[in-house]
Amino acid sequence: MDADDALEYIRTTLADLLAEVLHMDAGQLDHHLRLDHYGMDSLMAAQVLVTVHQRYGIDIPPMELLCSNGTIDDLARILYVRLGLAGQSSSAAPAGVPAQASEEKEPETASARPVA
Repeated sequence: MDADDALEYIRTTLADLLAEVLHMDAGQLDHHLRLDHYGMDSLMAAQVLVTVHQRYGIDIPPMELLCSNGTIDDLARILYVRLGLAGQSSSAAPAGVPAQASEEKEPETASARPVA
């Protein structure tokens, strides 16, 4: 998957998530229109950021979202950079990194239990 395809995938995934939160059809969302235009409030934004963290393991501070233009396109670009895809030739490498990191932590915890 090239960079443009990866970014488009993130945009589409975010549009689906936002449509769910806003109780709208994803096709009705303009990726370049501010989310507050659709009635997104702070609680909805928090729900989106929590879901982004659960799905991608990425924490985006609410202020970062507020300081951006607040569009699907802007949020997708933030995720794209935070996922480490900027400058990558393939999206497969960054996706494997969090999984490996969490696998490495489990054996340490398991070996620590018998010692303690």
